[in-house]
Amino acid sequence: MNNLIKKALENFDNDIFCMYNDLSLTYGDIAVFCKKVEYMVAENQVVYSFLDRSVESVLSLISTFYTNNVFCPISLQWNEEKILNMLTTFGGKYLFVSESTLGVIENIIEKNELQMTIFVILGTNIKVLHKSAGNYESVIPPNVGYIYSTSGSTGPSKCVLGRRDSLKRFLQWEINAFCIDNKRIFCNMTKPTFDPYLRDILVPFVVGAKIYIPNVSVVLNTFALREKIIETGVTDIHLVPSMFRKINLIGTSVKNVYLAGEVLYGNDIANYTKEDIKIVNLYGPTETTLAKFFHICDEHDIGKNILPVGKPIDDSIYYIKDGEIVIETKWGSKGYFDCESDDFVNLDDNMIRYFTKDRGHIDENGNLIVLGRVNDSTKLFGEKIDIGAIAESILECECIKECLIVGVNNGTRSYLLVSIGSPISASDVRLAALDKLKKDDIQIVPMKFYVVEELPKNENGKIDRRRIMQAHMKSSLGDK
Repeated sequence: MNNLIKKALENFDNDIFCMYNDLSLTYGDIAVFCKKVEYMVAENQVVYSFLDRSVESVLSLISTFYTNNVFCPISLQWNEEKILNMLTTFGGKYLFVSESTLGVIENIIEKNELQMTIFVILGTNIKVLHKSAGNYESVIPPNVGYIYSTSGSTGPSKCVLGRRDSLKRFLQWEINAFCIDNKRIFCNMTKPTFDPYLRDILVPFVVGAKIYIPNVSVVLNTFALREKIIETGVTDIHLVPSMFRKINLIGTSVKNVYLAGEVLYGNDIANYTKEDIKIVNLYGPTETTLAKFFHICDEHDIGKNILPVGKPIDDSIYYIKDGEIVIETKWGSKGYFDCESDDFVNLDDNMIRYFTKDRGHIDENGNLIVLGRVNDSTKLFGEKIDIGAIAESILECECIKECLIVGVNNGTRSYLLVSIGSPISASDVRLAALDKLKKDDIQIVPMKFYVVEELPKNENGKIDRRRIMQAHMKSSLGDK
């Protein structure tokens, strides 16, 4: 990976790579920064990054790969216990921060008497604080380039060790599959603590393209985001489907939309099939390296319920076991750090087998359909409920922006929890949803409704089902 980074820096020296507010950085600016970091760090060290989406985060990522080190992002939303655990688990001594995040991390370091070298990024300059005494003997296996903490949606969070060669393989696949060159402009919507951030930044970087980083106020306002996309000439954007539903990209400069992280419905793409915009549905857990399936949507997908994620990319196979998707690939991760799991199996010749905890089936064209999490599968009165069909029908209501349906089994009875994001009252939303389901002749069963103006999101931008379930369970009536 460091060779790919160095080659890009050499080939595109004077070209602009990063645009954020009124700041633009060239590849040459980034090269100067990387050489400063190279002078101050050793190789094969874990380098922590305590930064949100920003120029500083981009510099921390690229310089970490440039110096042949291991990128480990830490979320600003984590509690102190989890931050401390990440800082001490791998023994890393280097930490990137900005002036705005310095106070939080410095307090944790001083309180726990940690030996850390803190790099405060100021534009392309670096201020060094609390310089540690020497480096450490790495506990990370060879060929590991990044460490990501899983969300913990199916149990305790784990730290995934990402392979450099697998990441390089994926970057080359996406570049070749979608003919990405130095004329493209990507929009960085992904937070650094979500592993698709790597493709947000590194795919355009290695081909000499540009990225635009919208600030928080722009991201929170879909109208402002659309205007900025037009203004900056964005051509490619990675999104989660719940964000894709909110923003109108028709009439913009966008040519490719890459969707991943949530179920995509036929209704979601209905307005795009006659436009010159390619909608790509991607699928792949962190453990299998960024994405292992893709499907380019077309007009034949409009009448479908849940859209396929397609077929595997090269050197990957999959099968369905007891309704669960299992992926085998030569280009996955090294598994979890200091944690054994029956879900992740190392096979021969770098081949891994990963049990995804996602339900799925294969359609008549041999494409994979992802139906949701295994623990969302619900039977009521002995019948399996098509959660996807219900969600798609509800999302056609104009007053409903977002919808998540989860199967709940509390030990005595099972039911569906319908979580809806809407600006109108909960009672009106419930009536609209039930009326729409009746019109679509969907055999609805008694449901619990959780209605708020906007569904809570986790740090990765996905609908936070855990917070929804917690709020639901705390309610004595079960309805909100």
